[in-house]
Amino acid sequence: MLYYQIWISGIGIVCCSGRILVVLGGSVVHSLDILHFHPHVWQCSLSQTSWKKALNTDEVSEEMMRNTFKSLNDPNLSAEYNDTLVRFFTRKTTFNYQNHKVYPNQASRPEWAHRLGCWSCETYLTNFQLETPLHALVECPIISHVRNEVLRRCGLSRLPQQTTNTHPLWGQYLALPSNKNCTFLGNILNNVVSAEFLKARNNKKIDQNVLDRKVKDYFLALVNAKPNGKIFKEINGKGLGVYFQTPRPPEPASPQSNISSQRT
Repeated sequence: MLYYQIWISGIGIVCCSGRILVVLGGSVVHSLDILHFHPHVWQCSLSQTSWKKALNTDEVSEEMMRNTFKSLNDPNLSAEYNDTLVRFFTRKTTFNYQNHKVYPNQASRPEWAHRLGCWSCETYLTNFQLETPLHALVECPIISHVRNEVLRRCGLSRLPQQTTNTHPLWGQYLALPSNKNCTFLGNILNNVVSAEFLKARNNKKIDQNVLDRKVKDYFLALVNAKPNGKIFKEINGKGLGVYFQTPRPPEPASPQSNISSQRT
C-alpha cells in the first residue's frame, strides 16, 4: 500500500491506496480518487456541477464527465478537434450571452461581440434566442436537427436519456443495423460533430449534407490510415460499412483456390 502525506497549515494531503484524502483537525473532509488527476479527468467533480447547470439536467453524472474527458484523449480525435473540445468542456469557450461581461465597455467592444443571441436562429429563423452552451449545442432547432440527422445517416442511435435532445457529453450508442453496442464510435463521432458546430458559430450555417459528408470523409481517412485499426473494426463489425462506404475486408481464400494456386 502506497502512503504519502503533506501537512500545510494544519491541513493534510494524504495519498493512500489510490485515493487522495484531505485531512483537517484529524478528520477526513474530502476523499478523491487519484484517477481525477489524469490529464483533463481531474476536473470531473467540478465540471459535473457546472454542466448540470449548463445543460439544465440532472442526467450529468461523475461517470459521464470522467468518460467525456477520457474520450478527448482518444488518438482518433485530431489535434484541432481536441483543442476545440477541451476548451469547450473546461468551460473556456465564450458564448454570446457572455459578451457583455467579457466586454463591459460598449465603446471598446468588438463589433462581433455586440451579439447576445444565437446567430443561426437570428439569421435563418428570424428568432432571438440567447446563445448559451445549452442552446448553442443542444436546443437550437437547426443544431439539434443536424446532429440527430448526421447520427442517423451514420447508422447510430443514442440510447434513451432523460433529456429530449442529444447533448455533447459522453453517452451510450447502438449501431442501428445490428443493434450492437457502438459506444466507442458513437462518442468519437458525436465529438467531431460538436467540434464542427463550435467552429462554425457566428459565421456560417451548418448544412447537414455537407457535415454528413465531412464526418464520413474524416472517418474514412482514419480507416485508410489504419486499415486494421479499431475504427475499421468498429464500423465493419457493427454493420455500418454501408453507411460509411468503407472498403470490405478481404474474403478468406477458399481451400479450392489455395489448391489451384499451388498447382500453378
